[in-house]
This record gives sequence, C-alpha cells and structure tokens, in this order.
Amino acid sequence: MLSKKLILLGAAAELCSVNAFQGFTPMQGIQSRKPQISRASPLRQFRMTATAPGDSETYQGTQTLENQLRVRIDDVWYDLSRWRKAHPAGTHWIDLYRDQDATEVMYGFHSDKGMEMLKRLPKAKTVPEGVKEPSSATMNFRKFRKQLVDDGWFERDWAHEAFNLGSWAVWLTAGIMLAQFSTFPMQFAAAMVLGVSNTIAGWLSHDYVHGRGKFADFMRPFGYLCGGMGPTWWSDKHNLHHARTNEVGIDEDIATDPALYIWAPDPKNDAPWRKYQGLYLPLPMSLLFF
Repeated sequence: MLSKKLILLGAAAELCSVNAFQGFTPMQGIQSRKPQISRASPLRQFRMTATAPGDSETYQGTQTLENQLRVRIDDVWYDLSRWRKAHPAGTHWIDLYRDQDATEVMYGFHSDKGMEMLKRLPKAKTVPEGVKEPSSATMNFRKFRKQLVDDGWFERDWAHEAFNLGSWAVWLTAGIMLAQFSTFPMQFAAAMVLGVSNTIAGWLSHDYVHGRGKFADFMRPFGYLCGGMGPTWWSDKHNLHHARTNEVGIDEDIATDPALYIWAPDPKNDAPWRKYQGLYLPLPMSLLFF
C-alpha cells in the first residue's frame, strides 16, 4: 500500500509541477517553448548564498507596480518584490515564479518552519492578469498530498532508515574485503560490489538532501563524504528539475546536447553525429554532469 501510494504521488507531483505553470506540459515545452534561461544567464551564477533579512522592509511589499514580483500560493497572491533577497536558497528561485503559482514548490521544498514564515509575507495589492487557475489534476494532487500527510505517510520510519544505512555499510564492507585479493575475478567482483554500494550511497544522499528536519540536516554531509556529490550544487540543480520539469532552458537534466539529443532539434542546431548516438550512448551517459 505504501509503495503504490508513494509511486502515484511521485508521478502526480511531476505532472502537477508542470500543470501549475500556465498549463504547460512537457511535450509542449519540447516542441514549442523557447528557452527562458540561457546557459550564460546570470541565473546560473546564483547559489545558496542569500542571508536572513536584516531589516523590516524586507517583509513589506512595493508600491511601484512596474517592479512588483507577485507569486501565488494556495490561492493567495504575495508581493515578494523586496523579500526575494532574503530567500535562503537565492533570489533566482523567487524570480522564476513571477506572476505564477508556486504552491507545489512551496510545500515540496520547505520545512514546517519555512511554511510558518509564509504568514509573515506581504500580500499583493494587485493580481496579475491572464494567469490560469490550477487544473483539476493539480487540485486533486493537493487533496491527495494532504490526505497522505494527515495519514502519517510522511513521518520518518526509523527502522527503515537503519536498514538503508546498514545495507550501504554491508555492501561497502564486502567490496573492501574483496578488493584485498589480487586475483582478477576477486578484483572484478569487488568493483561490482563497490558499484552497488556507491549506487545506494547516491540514493541515500538524494533522500537526505531532499529531506527536511533535523535528521536530514544532520545527514546532508553524507552526500559528499560517501556519495561523491556536493549537496548545495546538487540540491539547486535537482530541485530545479522537480520544480520546472522538462522545461527547455531551465531543467538542466535535459540539457544533454550536443553529446546526447533527447529529441530532434531545429535543423540549424542539429549535429551530424546525432544519427549515431545510439551506438555511443554509454560514453556520454557516463560523463554527463561529471
């Protein structure tokens, strides 16, 4: 029952994170949507460097309509024109949702403490025109997520956490022990076992960086100590993937060309080796985001 509900929730989240933004769907983005953020954009230079607000004006809106930055959360429009600079994850996250609905991202990426801060944000005095209402799929997802929260599905299972860490430790230990033998079969077996260990470490790091609460905060360094990935870099990139799934020019997880083309590009941007990418697929896949 748990696995079925979580799988359904994950699939619905990917769909609704897209439906929430102007009725956009992944295939529409591939075929017609122009990139909003180029690779050379200043957005790529931002990382989690913003600090907490230093003055009360941060929590006030702006009186100037032309520079208003309004974001909708739970059918309420907020004016984040000044507060954006205080956002702990950087201003670019706020800028991405100008005149858009950010409900799913707000609930998906923030702790209970962060959600409490929502009450302090200034309400927008005006509402942008032409913003579509959430789709029925989005509204059903919100109800389903609330049901899962109320039923306790998001409570941490400590026995399961111990099993996950124990599995990683067992595979790692077995790989190290096999590596002590100099014969080729044992060295090959060690490489395979250590590969499984590293895969488990990667998924555990994924969960700890995504997670919220004191335990996730404490375990976040596991990512670079045992999984080989920087939590800050990975969090910014991967959260962007979940927030703006498959949007060309924003989601870096689909920015794999010219090594690998996920869809047929515009003829002027095509490469002669694309027709052969099925043959050399393992090489670029092993080097992506290296």
